[in-house]
Amino acid sequence: MVELKSFVFFDLETTGLPEYEHFRTKITELSMVACAREHLLEASTEPPRVTHKLSLCFNPHRMITLGSSQATGLYNDLLEKEAKFDANAGEMVKLFLERLQKPVCLVAHNGQRFDFILLKQHLLRIDVCLPGDLYCVDSLPAFREIEADVDRSYFENNEGLDSEIPELEYQALRVMEELERSKDWLKERQKQNETTPQSGRVEQKYKQALRDYLAVSPNERQSASPPESSDDSDEAAKVPQRPTKSRKRLFDDAVTNGTDKEEDEGVKPSAAPTVWNGPKKRFNLSELYRRTVGKELLKAHCAEADVLALMDCAIVHSARFVRYAEANCVPYEEVKSKF
Repeated sequence: MVELKSFVFFDLETTGLPEYEHFRTKITELSMVACAREHLLEASTEPPRVTHKLSLCFNPHRMITLGSSQATGLYNDLLEKEAKFDANAGEMVKLFLERLQKPVCLVAHNGQRFDFILLKQHLLRIDVCLPGDLYCVDSLPAFREIEADVDRSYFENNEGLDSEIPELEYQALRVMEELERSKDWLKERQKQNETTPQSGRVEQKYKQALRDYLAVSPNERQSASPPESSDDSDEAAKVPQRPTKSRKRLFDDAVTNGTDKEEDEGVKPSAAPTVWNGPKKRFNLSELYRRTVGKELLKAHCAEADVLALMDCAIVHSARFVRYAEANCVPYEEVKSKF
């Protein structure tokens, strides 16, 4: 584990996505905001008072895609008289990083799949080598693991009635969904509405099934033998069983590294206990900022605004973030230089 001394939050804006530009993508904007480790840990609601900033725009000397221009606000005519990403720009980045307390860690959202690779490509083309004690950490998998740890800690540390409420709500929701999906139930309701005076019979069965299900603990439901078939118990028998330890394992321990692929919600027919994760979380920077800071990210895809937003998210979970970064950072030398 590396004891980091400085964190450099950085972001790039580009001419487009590499896979749609034959991997000839160029940088149009670069922004870095750095702070010391102790200042990040001491920050509460505001960014650290002592920060170091570097923001540069470049003429990419190639057409910026329309989608990229619309997202970033950077068009070719705006950048026409700007300098390109040349040796001078590379030296500025190098000198900026060398001024900081070492070891230094670069932080970028989805950096392992985009920002780190593209930055290294551009620096190699102009023969600029960054300091050897430079590390990198991708904040996308970092916040996946941090949020999972926060959620897991909450439910493990709340053993009273409050911690039972999400479980009861989930059980009630599952019962209602299964009863509403039942073709037999729908047919019976339609038939009774048309031909029988007992218009409330279906509703009574629905409420009774819900009461019966919630009155039985998960352990009792698992150990109980299947009920005998009857008209009044068919709907309740179709309700899927919940794992016995679901209250303490609402969130999966596994962390997806650098990918947005997540497992489907709901109960799956497997031997292993199934974890219900609730609504699927998105971890793009705008959603992460809204969920973590409680505000809207107003200038998304403006490099400096994105960097400051990422720093704000790290401040909210500063202790966990620093711990994750020190355990998972990789040397800059090991970063790929090709997509």
